[in-house]
Amino acid sequence: MIGTTDAAKTSALALCGGISLSTIESPLGRQTISINTSSMLIVAAPQMGVHATQQDSIKGRVNMKSILVTVATLLAMFAVTAHAADDTEALIALDKQWGESIVKGDTTVSAKLLADKVVSVDQNGVMGKQEMIADIKPAPAGTRYEPTGYKVTFMNPDTAIMTHSTKGADAHYSLHVWSRKGGTWQIVATSMAAAKSSK
Repeated sequence: MIGTTDAAKTSALALCGGISLSTIESPLGRQTISINTSSMLIVAAPQMGVHATQQDSIKGRVNMKSILVTVATLLAMFAVTAHAADDTEALIALDKQWGESIVKGDTTVSAKLLADKVVSVDQNGVMGKQEMIADIKPAPAGTRYEPTGYKVTFMNPDTAIMTHSTKGADAHYSLHVWSRKGGTWQIVATSMAAAKSSK
């Protein structure tokens, strides 16, 4: 004979197992109990709903995080682009200052703009900073520095490649590699090739 407690346990096992019981013995006598397995769905449904709600919440947080990361990336790219545009004009101004000083035979600007380990390559060979400065001589009277066609490409926020040409008696093509350290731009490499005279 099964007691009330045992009967309850049996019913619980039957519910979990998804089976039906025909009869059991209890203090109330022999009774027939029918268990509908659909009750399992009633118990499980709220749990599935909670799980789905949790998944939706997690997806929402992930999507929001992705949006924030994307926006932050775009803002950073915009800031770098705007900063590069400002530095382009600054580098062109420095190059013009450098070229004008060389025409005048002034070595002060070269000493400031040329990095200590700068490398120069031209028709005279390969030179370092000291050789470049020593090679600066005043140009003939009336000579002007006339650069044109500037192009500046930033490899990163602190490194830029500049190309341009010059007009006049000393027409040539130039390539300069600029590097910024401690907020100061300097030339770390430069090359020059004489322009062919037009026939």
